[in-house]
Amino acid sequence: MAVGDIISDIVASGGWRYFTPAATVEIIITCIVVSGESYFGHYNGADGPSYAGTGYAAANTMNQYNLKMGLTNTNYLGLNSAASDGSYSGLQIK
Repeated sequence: MAVGDIISDIVASGGWRYFTPAATVEIIITCIVVSGESYFGHYNGADGPSYAGTGYAAANTMNQYNLKMGLTNTNYLGLNSAASDGSYSGLQIK
């Protein structure tokens, strides 16, 4: 992958999923879409996902979060879509 490449994925329901960039790579997540009872936040592999500034969508709703969430190899994305699918997209910046 190279700087400027689009990063995106659809996360199937079933608990926490993580996106960890490779070493020295930095990502900006620009959009997260969740529905049902879903959570997202930064995760560092040791501590539980940080819910500070995170999103939650109530059952039977869909929320789109337009944001700028920086990810590295040590602080990455945790997305929990326990009730239904979720997705995210962004750009590689380094």
